[in-house]
Amino acid sequence: MLYYTFTLVNEQREMLTKNDDDEFTSAINSAIGEVNNKMKGKAFALICSVAQKGRRLRAVAEILDYSITVDKITSMINEELNENYRLVNVNETTLVRFNTLASSAFDRDLAHFKLPEGLLDSDDYSYVIRRGNARESLIEKKMTGKTARKKTTELWHHIEGLKEEIERIFQRKALPYKGNPVHYAIEADSNSDRVEIRNLLASCLLEQNRIELKRITEINLDTISSLSEDRVSSFMELERHGIVVISLYESCESSDSLTDLHQAMDELAALIKKKKRDVLFIFEFSKSSEPTWKYIRSMLAEMNFIELKEKNLSNEESRDYLARLAALDNVKDRYTLQNLIEDSSYSISDLKAIYSSWYDRHLCTDVYPAYSAISLCDTEVMKQTKGNAYQKLESMIGLEEVRSVITSAIDYARVQTLYEKSGVSCSEMTRHMVFYGNPGTAKTTCARLYASIMKDNGLLKKGHLVEVGRKDIVSKYLGGTAPLIKEYFEKADGGVLFIDEAYSLVDEKKGLYGDEAINTIVQEMENRRDSVVVILAGYPEEMKSFLSRNPGLRSRISFHVHFRDYTDYELLEILKLFIKESGMNLDQDAENKLLKIFDNAKREKDFGNGRFSRNLFERARLRQASRILHSESPSAEDIKTLIADDFTETEKREEIKHQIGFAL
Repeated sequence: MLYYTFTLVNEQREMLTKNDDDEFTSAINSAIGEVNNKMKGKAFALICSVAQKGRRLRAVAEILDYSITVDKITSMINEELNENYRLVNVNETTLVRFNTLASSAFDRDLAHFKLPEGLLDSDDYSYVIRRGNARESLIEKKMTGKTARKKTTELWHHIEGLKEEIERIFQRKALPYKGNPVHYAIEADSNSDRVEIRNLLASCLLEQNRIELKRITEINLDTISSLSEDRVSSFMELERHGIVVISLYESCESSDSLTDLHQAMDELAALIKKKKRDVLFIFEFSKSSEPTWKYIRSMLAEMNFIELKEKNLSNEESRDYLARLAALDNVKDRYTLQNLIEDSSYSISDLKAIYSSWYDRHLCTDVYPAYSAISLCDTEVMKQTKGNAYQKLESMIGLEEVRSVITSAIDYARVQTLYEKSGVSCSEMTRHMVFYGNPGTAKTTCARLYASIMKDNGLLKKGHLVEVGRKDIVSKYLGGTAPLIKEYFEKADGGVLFIDEAYSLVDEKKGLYGDEAINTIVQEMENRRDSVVVILAGYPEEMKSFLSRNPGLRSRISFHVHFRDYTDYELLEILKLFIKESGMNLDQDAENKLLKIFDNAKREKDFGNGRFSRNLFERARLRQASRILHSESPSAEDIKTLIADDFTETEKREEIKHQIGFAL
């Protein structure tokens, strides 16, 4: 759907007085009502405010039939009002902005008629858009082929496939909208880079009428997976002839397992296929979330995708890239900067980090030499483990033993670099780990933080996490497993390879594909011991049995991290953290009830630990919503507070599914 704001100006009309203000308001109501009736649901308009005593009318329009223009709506309004307003300041806007302005029409008594049944009074709009589960932006302007080619050459030559796609977009003159011949997948480690590449594409497509909406709506895959099929279908219908960006990188960072995302994607694939002609889909992801994209791509095999991927730059290309960054900051002396390039290839994120560090020193030593004496880091500070990821690990609830082992592992890795610089022989001890723990005990989160901490402290080059399970690395065909595993080790180079439910690699009989997988993992752990950290994770008993059956694998594990189940009070603190982050409160009676709920729930099989707290919070918000809506006059404090009655101990699975509409 198209959403517009516009202004009607008639400087020749007689200005309103206090006496005729009500009469004019009544005339507006009547005129707009008639206009909307005549448009028969194909479009809908509202006058939001009256300025300059009737000479300026600010308005909004929702257009379902794209053949209807704002000029046509203006003409109809003039006819009904018997006026001669001219149209100015027509701008396509976001759905949120349209809703805000439309609501003001009712607040100012400029609309007495009922809104048509549809988006603004629907749960779909409220849940997906109003609650911020989707983010809207507008394409600033169309982009000509000449400008696009110049930008691609100057800024985005390292994005494989982009130059060729720009040429394809402008290969022929613009046609009326016909549908989407292709969709896109953008891989880049920087979120800002992904957004800029997306906007470049969108501006070109708008210029060529390949899309008709300026509005771009971005939603995360994990958010989509939590919605019912009907709700997702309604959401996508809003974006007809526009762009929906599905972000995979946040999904991988917030999900405990790719399995949940795969299951959700199976259910949504058919819907995406149905919408592929009318909605342009752009999938965005980083290198660490590439496995998720590969799975999605296999589900959407019959759809045409152009993949735009960030490539590593050669030694010479890296020097040129740094020179361009320096030129943007008007730095003339680039010799020292370019001498920092030593390796054969670099990623863009690596080069940006190199430049940022160099520019900090450049400011202190060259631009403001008075600060050169304090530009060297304090050696005592250097001894401290640094980085936001470490601070986050420190703040996590109930992980004292985990923090202790991970800190020891980091200290060990850091001291090896000091030994090396001092000429002391380094230990043969590896950095690989085993995580033992039940579901919901933050194993994946800690693995991701560990990877980031290693990067922050110069112990890993990239610090990304690649998560795999048996289905990802064990092939169905003889001889296919080893190449798969080597491919994932290559992707994890400079970061952490997280193998979830590692015990599932063991087959009942020896000599099968699982044994091939384990043997290859052991070999690669040794081959890449300095560039890849492997973390094997799973349930406690199964993991102990798994390691006991493979001495070669066990000998390469130096750190064993036990993730115990959370206590009742820790589960309460986790839930209170969810509540605090949402801006809500919890009363004391609810706390007492929750402790009893946690005590009973922990005795159940397959208890979800932290995940249980999260689900309990989400269900409580649903009950609180129903309670508030049935209250006569709830106060602001009532709306923000969860009480004991909002929490229940047990529910039938189907009842939960019906209430939430989530894919359980």
